[in-house]
Amino acid sequence: MTAKSIKKTVSGLLPDPFAAAEALGITVLFLELPDCTKGICYEVQNHKIIILSNTLSKGEARYFCAHELGHAVLHPELNYSFLMSRTLFEPKKFEREADIFAAELLISDDALCSPELKNMSSAQIASLLCLPEKLILLKTNTLEP
Repeated sequence: MTAKSIKKTVSGLLPDPFAAAEALGITVLFLELPDCTKGICYEVQNHKIIILSNTLSKGEARYFCAHELGHAVLHPELNYSFLMSRTLFEPKKFEREADIFAAELLISDDALCSPELKNMSSAQIASLLCLPEKLILLKTNTLEP
C-alpha cells in the first residue's frame, strides 16, 4: 500500500484516534499488558478491539491507538501472531504502513507547514506534538511540494 493511498484512506476519518475508532465501531480498552506490549489489535466474533497498555502517557496512548487503528483499517485480515509464529514473512511492511496511517491521522499537513514549526527540527516538532520522531519523518516524506 502506498503512502498516498493511506493518506486517502485517513482523509475521511476524525483526527482523534479514539473518536475515529468509536466511529468505526472499534472498541478501545486500557488494560495491563506485558512491558514489551504497548498495544494490540484483534478481532473477536467480527468485532475489532484495540487494547492499549494502561501505563501509557496521554501522548503515547494517542500514538499507539492511531497505530493500532491503522492495522484495523489497513490490515483487517492480518493475524500478526500467526504471521510471526508460523511464517517466514517479515511484518515490517505492515508496521510501517500502520505508522504512516498514524502520522497522517495525527499530523495535519497545515500544522506541519505552519510558520511556527518551520525552523524546528523533527525532534523538536515531535516533542511539541508529543509524538515519536519517526512519525514526523514519515509525514514530511509524504507531503507534496
